[in-house]
Amino acid sequence: MNPRVNATILFLAAVVALPLPLWGLDGVFVPVGRLLQLAGAIGWLVAIEGTGGMVVPFFALFAVHAVAYLGLLLGARYGLARWLLPPISQRLRDHITVIAATLMIMLPAYGEFYDTRFHHTSAHAGLFELYR
Repeated sequence: MNPRVNATILFLAAVVALPLPLWGLDGVFVPVGRLLQLAGAIGWLVAIEGTGGMVVPFFALFAVHAVAYLGLLLGARYGLARWLLPPISQRLRDHITVIAATLMIMLPAYGEFYDTRFHHTSAHAGLFELYR
């Protein structure tokens, strides 16, 4: 794989699994994919029900966080593809990518890595439980 593909795989794994803080709600750590999921659901609710109540502030909270974190992760992806990964040999780079992406997905899958207040069963969740 070339460095752009390696960086894109790591970027996608980070979007799905990397816990990031949700500023404004203390103690909430969720991945960008969950923020996009919540922003989409609340955006759909705004489109159907209207803008009354607390729907718009929550939509803005999730959407702004998702866009900001996606920008940061895309910047990290660009830096990886441009400067960090090209000097590494292709075989080692591929092994590093597969191991890092696997760890980013599998570790949260078997533990409660995420603290969320927007889950139907508990405030702590694993990766697969989070997106359910």
